Amino acid sequence: MYFKNIHSKYALHLNILIDDMPIIEKEATKFLGVIIDSNLTWNNHIDNICMLVSRAIGILYKLKYCLSPKSLFMLYNSLILSHISYCNIVWGNSNKMKIMLMYRLQKKALRICTHSHFLAHTDPIFYDLKTLQIVDIHIFQTAIFMFKFWINIIPPAFRNMFVYNSNIHSYPTRHSFDFHLTNPKIIMAYKSIRHHGPDIWNALPDIIKHSATLYSFKASMKKYLISKYSHA
Repeated sequence: MYFKNIHSKYALHLNILIDDMPIIEKEATKFLGVIIDSNLTWNNHIDNICMLVSRAIGILYKLKYCLSPKSLFMLYNSLILSHISYCNIVWGNSNKMKIMLMYRLQKKALRICTHSHFLAHTDPIFYDLKTLQIVDIHIFQTAIFMFKFWINIIPPAFRNMFVYNSNIHSYPTRHSFDFHLTNPKIIMAYKSIRHHGPDIWNALPDIIKHSATLYSFKASMKKYLISKYSHA
């Protein structure tokens, strides 16, 4: 099976055979639990997650008056957060309208978990539960990836993905050891981790960047992101 960008003017129709059997051409396929489409929009994957989350919300709603908020939140973590978090680093910076739809579902689920009014402001709920909003899940996962690059524990395949400003020029500035930002020409490249990763990393406070261990970085990063909800 292979898939290709059907909208590209350079798309080729390939006749690939294995044991005299033609490989099926697909516009989308699931790989390791992630649905990849031929244009890398991730729309199919996000739509599938929204469907799974909507079903889980139905379960939470039916159990709302049978279980405690603590038990409902445990179900949220297993039935909803697991889908929202899985490989979010790959698809979480794609279609903003669909991401916002998923965010509304996430808020609806947490209102049910906390027995809150269906119009209740949710930032205090996220803060009290110490759980991340979908956009911040993406920032969290991306920042972890960049920290692993920073301390050189990234897999070899990614070790040449980023460069520091000091590799581009020799001027001793306070940003010398920030990651160099590329200037992509197309939206897909702009949303990719090659550009988006350095953008997120460079905006972090230095005290978080210089965490001693990966564990302490994760803890500081999550605390930093959740703290924003208390001021909203």
